[in-house]
Amino acid sequence: MRRLAHTLFTSPGLVLQLTLAVGMLIGPARLAYSQDTSCTDVNKLAVNTCMIYTYGAHQYVLCNGPYSLCTTANCQSAASGSVTCACNVIQSGLSIRSWPFITGEVPDLRASSGISNFSYAQSPLTPYTCEKGKAQLVNCLNAPCTVSTTDPTASSCTCPVTTDSPGQLIFTPPGTPIPLCETLRSGAPALEATKQLDIALTVAMNCVMPQP
Repeated sequence: MRRLAHTLFTSPGLVLQLTLAVGMLIGPARLAYSQDTSCTDVNKLAVNTCMIYTYGAHQYVLCNGPYSLCTTANCQSAASGSVTCACNVIQSGLSIRSWPFITGEVPDLRASSGISNFSYAQSPLTPYTCEKGKAQLVNCLNAPCTVSTTDPTASSCTCPVTTDSPGQLIFTPPGTPIPLCETLRSGAPALEATKQLDIALTVAMNCVMPQP
């Protein structure tokens, strides 16, 4: 079996035993797939493109190319209900985002630095949990971004923010001070869906990792 990629949510002593079912995508217009996306399809994903990716009955968009990454981004208040976050532009590699499927919608499957995805490009990171009601939830996944005209490695993403937070996971590089939960900072909702997205990306990356 291929070696699994490191995940942000793996705790000491916990071994993730994940099996990737062999399946084929059977059309983006369907609201549900009967099988997980196969490693064969993941390995066929061309540079600068994305694909509809299914894992564990959940659908995502898996991309191979440029994207904005806001995992550790600091943010500032903007219009009501949103903040602007200082994010990084990653030029290549696998990344993932959720996909709000709408019946009859034709998805845009081009990789773009104008969209915020999730990846392990900034790993290793240490997660901290801001408890429910202790932090404003800033979730930049899928957020629109504008790349800096002077620095192609930087982008500004407009992310939704809510004070009615279910709890927020924030991430920092090891050894750096823990940010205050009251600070506006990009993170992820402390929900099972966040963990499932992380596992889905781990499985996809496991497809393209070389054999040990």
